[in-house]
Amino acid sequence: MTHNDDNHPVRVVTRKSLFEQEIDLIDNDILCRQQSRKNAENPPKDSWQEDGFLYTRDGETIWVDFTLRSHRDPLAFPNRKKWIITCVAFTFSMATNWNTGAYAIGERSLQRDLGGTALETSAGFAIYVWGFALFPLVLSGLSEDMGRRPLYVVTGLLFWLFFFPIIKARNMSMLLAFRFLQGGMGSTGASVVGGTLADVWVTSERGLKMSLFSFVCFFGNSIAPLAMSWVEARPDLEWRWIQWIQVILFGVCLPFIMAIPETREGVILRRQAARKRRAAGATEQGTYMARSEANKPKLVDLIKASSLRPLWLLFTEPIVLFFSLWAALAWGVFYALTVSIPLIFQGLYDFDVGRTGLVYLALIIGTFLSFCFNFYQEHLYRKNVATRGPEARLYAAMLGGVCFAVGCFLYAWTSFPHVTYIAPCIGITVVVFGIFCIYVGVFNFLADSYTIYASSALSAQSALRNLVAGSFALFTRQLYNNLTPRWGTTLFGCLATILAVIPFIAFFYGPKIRAHSNFAKTLAEDQRKREGIELSEEVIA
Repeated sequence: MTHNDDNHPVRVVTRKSLFEQEIDLIDNDILCRQQSRKNAENPPKDSWQEDGFLYTRDGETIWVDFTLRSHRDPLAFPNRKKWIITCVAFTFSMATNWNTGAYAIGERSLQRDLGGTALETSAGFAIYVWGFALFPLVLSGLSEDMGRRPLYVVTGLLFWLFFFPIIKARNMSMLLAFRFLQGGMGSTGASVVGGTLADVWVTSERGLKMSLFSFVCFFGNSIAPLAMSWVEARPDLEWRWIQWIQVILFGVCLPFIMAIPETREGVILRRQAARKRRAAGATEQGTYMARSEANKPKLVDLIKASSLRPLWLLFTEPIVLFFSLWAALAWGVFYALTVSIPLIFQGLYDFDVGRTGLVYLALIIGTFLSFCFNFYQEHLYRKNVATRGPEARLYAAMLGGVCFAVGCFLYAWTSFPHVTYIAPCIGITVVVFGIFCIYVGVFNFLADSYTIYASSALSAQSALRNLVAGSFALFTRQLYNNLTPRWGTTLFGCLATILAVIPFIAFFYGPKIRAHSNFAKTLAEDQRKREGIELSEEVIA
């Protein structure tokens, strides 16, 4: 990457590796944002302001930027508007996660009506989660190029429409096909929401919002079986009405999702530059231009990068691989709990469907307790980040790893008819407490460790986590039937015990491990560039 002046970055065209392409794409974004913030703070002499935009003449080109604290800049939106955007995005996240838990509680009537096998019925759960895993590898690139809002509008509408063929399905093949597509559309509620939060909140403000995002995902998965169990218990309602109720609820939310404003900075500036070109009657793109247009990568390159970079990181970075495996096991056990609760509490304790739904309160309690504990984790992070670095994100994750394993054993060996049902419920609460700590800890640790490459590292973690978690739903029923629920959950506990060492190793040896990373030198250099942007963001906000 070279520069012919302060305003116009120019790419040296050579054949480059995937790693070098990653650097170029991010460098271009950094340099564009850096120059934009610089001009906003100290407008050049040959510039003027209009309706929140700053226009700077540079020869034949007029660069389009935001003014300082512009009402057009998502980072400078009023807090009320930021929270509205955040809550609407969270609504999408909760709806897509709600759909996961709601399906599980209605599997019995669905299997009876469609004549599927137990494996085929479980596949409806798994294939939805696999859609969550695979579609973001393409959609992430689209959101960078087209913006966040078009994805919310299109995928939100399709997610809602796909309920109808699922409700009208007369065989498992039709249901499975649309469950996969619906999961893919619903993945926007996970993959794009994180980008939206980064668009409107500066780094120092994102901690609580990311914890809330995690809470919403867990809460949606947990509350749906509780609420929908009473629908499944009614012979005149059952699984089809579980879907109809979601049509109604998400239909109420859909107009708000479709009205969400664009928050991707580069997209807003490109659209404004295009409007000015049209108004000026220019036939070329050489008059008004957003800085991101100077070296704007092709859409196919963005999609290729968003698809391949996470896989490349997964197999070349030990930190990404092992933390992704740990998160995958935790998420898989979380889904296994969703499937196992009816098996255990209806099989051992003779609960009806309605009472079984109440057991899911244990998941909600575990999620809430862990969310509250995260405030203490944030306190420890602020206290120790100067000396510990990214490893200061791992205090809660270390505790979570222990609770995850202990909770599995407690759940397994209190599941007896002669032992009160409260005991396995406590085990479930401890398991979910640990899983939430792991989920948030892995997310924040990878984000801090890989800074500007965080989106690729997190995409790798998310893809592996959801692929593994979906697979757990396929074999949990068979595992419990063959090994019994006690030994099946004990197996999960043994795996959790082995992987619980991961955050401890990272906490004490993380800097040495990262020192051998291919990213080490690049991260050090790019972090220097990035600090200038973050300081500017704090000024703007």
